Amino acid sequence: NYELGFRMSGENNVEVVAYINDYSNLKESCNASNGCTTAQLDSEFNGGEVLVYGIESHWKTAFQLNDALRTPISVTYTFTQTEFKNSFEDVSGVFTQKGEKVEEGDELAYVPTHRLNIKSGIEAEKWQLLISALYQGDMRANAGQGSISAEDKIDAYTVFDLAANYKVRPELTLYSTIDNLFDEEYVVAAQPMGYRPGKPRATHIGVKYQF
Repeated sequence: NYELGFRMSGENNVEVVAYINDYSNLKESCNASNGCTTAQLDSEFNGGEVLVYGIESHWKTAFQLNDALRTPISVTYTFTQTEFKNSFEDVSGVFTQKGEKVEEGDELAYVPTHRLNIKSGIEAEKWQLLISALYQGDMRANAGQGSISAEDKIDAYTVFDLAANYKVRPELTLYSTIDNLFDEEYVVAAQPMGYRPGKPRATHIGVKYQF
């Protein structure tokens, strides 16, 4: 694994890292969530040489609105590319759901090229209200290369979350979160045995006490 990047701290916190994961023999375990047969469960299969590389970046800052209020902003972006460096018959169906041949140059399944998260809101000394937007680009359900066919594509989606908290005392905080604020319907996987939906809207209310 190789990484090269830089970090800057201050009013603007910035991190940018370029990375390369050079696998000489990628191993995957076969289980029910992969859609494997009973005879293949708990078996390990070799994917051979795989190259994963990309860039991870993060920016965080805050703008003072007045003496009491400020707006925090956080942006995280990841760009990822993958590539099999050899060809083989995928008898397990772990790397290609259909159990077809993996060709040299194919991309890994379930690795989106683009992933972006933006958080912002407003906060004061005792309370905070934040909204988060997560965008995930298209990704493959099976190893392959070139444009993604409709039957192999997990479509891109954007999900918004909302979070609020209020500090009653220095050690006592009330909080609430709403995941998938707009109840977006989206797909996260195509196995086992068909498409799997993402998390529907969910609300949580709680109390945190720090001793």
